[in-house]
Amino acid sequence: MMMAKMPTVKQVQQHIQQLVNQDKQDKKQVNDFYDQALTIIKNSLSAFFVQYAGKTGLDYNTLAQQANSWDKQQFETAINIMMTGIQPTDDLNKRLMAARFQSQIKHRDALQAIVVATVSIATEKTQNYGNQTAVNQYKKEYAHVTKQPNVSVPKSITKNDDFNSKVWVNNDIIVHRTNQTIDKAVRKTVDKSLLRDLVKPNHDKVLQNNIDSASQPGISFNKSAVVESSVNSTNSARSDAFSASKTTEYVSWQTDKDDKVCDICQSYDGAVYEVDDPNKPIPGVDSHPNCRCIYVASDSDGNLLEAY
Repeated sequence: MMMAKMPTVKQVQQHIQQLVNQDKQDKKQVNDFYDQALTIIKNSLSAFFVQYAGKTGLDYNTLAQQANSWDKQQFETAINIMMTGIQPTDDLNKRLMAARFQSQIKHRDALQAIVVATVSIATEKTQNYGNQTAVNQYKKEYAHVTKQPNVSVPKSITKNDDFNSKVWVNNDIIVHRTNQTIDKAVRKTVDKSLLRDLVKPNHDKVLQNNIDSASQPGISFNKSAVVESSVNSTNSARSDAFSASKTTEYVSWQTDKDDKVCDICQSYDGAVYEVDDPNKPIPGVDSHPNCRCIYVASDSDGNLLEAY
């Protein structure tokens, strides 16, 4: 029977880089969810402008008038587009029901309801994606360490309570900041120039009177929340795999060993700890958010033992 080859530092680096690349893909996916919502919001604002703007533009008094069937159609169309490929939870249905009621009050409320509904659906998609990513990451990492493909995922990972709470807190930040930006603009009267500023695509700069700019803090929080959940899942899987092993006595902290490694992680690099040491530092907790350093099985001298 052939012995499994022991890992080289290069192999560990490659594994860490795979994790980093996955984080980038996860952030992009979350960004795509919210980009769809923001596109609908900006298109809706432009449609409201065409429908209701007077000679000076779209003003507050006009939007304070009673909502009508056109507003309702705009709202329902926005929801239908966003709901493609998703089965709403009870919580999302409640949010959509409240938004639907709001959309029937005034023109202004209908526009705000579109923001509430589309962003909430994007957050539901983010929540589903983040939870599935956490489960998949646990299975993948546990199997990587133990070479056992079938694993029972612990409830702490499947429930993912902290993540599920954070994404909805951040959802409310996105909704509030987006509606606040639109409302402030309407109170000044939205002319064609201000409308262009509001709907201008922007992900790089902080701009006044810009919907993308207003929404980005909350969206960034949720992108980080998805990665943080995945990092925690990775760490839990490796810790559980080491604990289940009858041969792993020591683990060594490993970084990507490139020029992006921070000073904190650099100080831990190569450090050896007993596998059950309760005081050993935890990547992402004792280093920095979204840290992708990992522990690798080793001997007491730091020689890596985890088979690749």
